[in-house]
Amino acid sequence: ASNVASAAFGRAYKPLFTFGSEQMAPTISTLGGQVSCLVSAICTILGGVLGALLAFQVVGPNRPAEFYDVSPSVTALNATAIRELWHYRAAIAEYEVAVEVLFGLSFLLLSPISLYIRQFVAEESPLKAMMTTTLTASGVLPFLTLLQRAGVESSAEMYSIVDNLGDEEWKTLEISYQVASGANKWLATMEWILLAFGLLFAGVLAKRNSHYFSKPWAYYTIAVSVVSFIAFILDALRQFGMGVGET
Repeated sequence: ASNVASAAFGRAYKPLFTFGSEQMAPTISTLGGQVSCLVSAICTILGGVLGALLAFQVVGPNRPAEFYDVSPSVTALNATAIRELWHYRAAIAEYEVAVEVLFGLSFLLLSPISLYIRQFVAEESPLKAMMTTTLTASGVLPFLTLLQRAGVESSAEMYSIVDNLGDEEWKTLEISYQVASGANKWLATMEWILLAFGLLFAGVLAKRNSHYFSKPWAYYTIAVSVVSFIAFILDALRQFGMGVGET
């Protein structure tokens, strides 16, 4: 899957990407690596800024008090709170999709970086394949998560717009929505651990080949990997409801 994805990048982005003459292995020029890094950084900044604006309610409507409840099972038994939550979800849906797309692009654009590193690593290390695979997976997973979420929310929204839903129907809808979206939340959590391992492998390979890559660059990549791993832990704690709120 990693090789197919890499080949797709190579065909789509010529002449930034070229193919070797022996095994048709895709490579990337320095310009291609710089463009990928720059666009990835821009997407990360835009996604972070938009997410912060949404979290601090600069954009979008005010969150209902039940949004901060760390126990979804409590909210699922309050029909009035459920109605407010669905109005809020509908109002912020476009903002959340924009944030997810921006972060997905920022992750996906790290795959060409792995190609750039691979072409300078002479050793036959399994870290090269593991780096490309994990970085590619971390870039594809956000879009799979987005598609699954769109399917769940579009199906649930068809029922939420019905005017004559009773309290029991609202409770059933919310419980079904929470169960269906549970797997989606864990997929989003896995994005961080894949990114963490991909950057860790990239940093280790860069450190081993310091004649091509400076050691500060390698250490910086490893540091970002550690931050991504911390993000994974915090996201996992939030899924278990251990005091880490939505914000």
